[in-house]
Amino acid sequence: IEEMERVKRDYPRAPDLLYRLGLAYAQRGEPGDLVEAASNLEAAVKLAPDTLRRALASCELAKVRMDLKQYDKAMELFTGAGAGAPDVVGDAANWHAGRCLELLGRLDDAEDRYADVLRSAAPGSIWRSLAEYRRIRLREKRLD
Repeated sequence: IEEMERVKRDYPRAPDLLYRLGLAYAQRGEPGDLVEAASNLEAAVKLAPDTLRRALASCELAKVRMDLKQYDKAMELFTGAGAGAPDVVGDAANWHAGRCLELLGRLDDAEDRYADVLRSAAPGSIWRSLAEYRRIRLREKRLD
């Protein structure tokens, strides 16, 4: 992180650097790191030169927002990340949106998101497997 921060001083508008720095802060887990992660990822989203990189940065920023318990902001980002993004990114965004909806207590909406993933994800995709698992867990919750 320290090396990337030094490079950032010379290249403060480098979206790939900001994206990687945001990921590093999100993974390190020290006090204040999630706020730093969000700041760097927000800049990466704004500066991303193409749809794919913007979608990836939006997805990672949304996951950080979930960790910060900012679920409404996370949902906006997941929805935006999935729109017009390549399928695998859209599937990831929809799956994470489903998890966010679960945390908000919106279980029917979460199941709908998982169903979207099941419709679009390729057979054998990790996102398909995860969506199937979450739908099973939701059904188990309803039976309890």
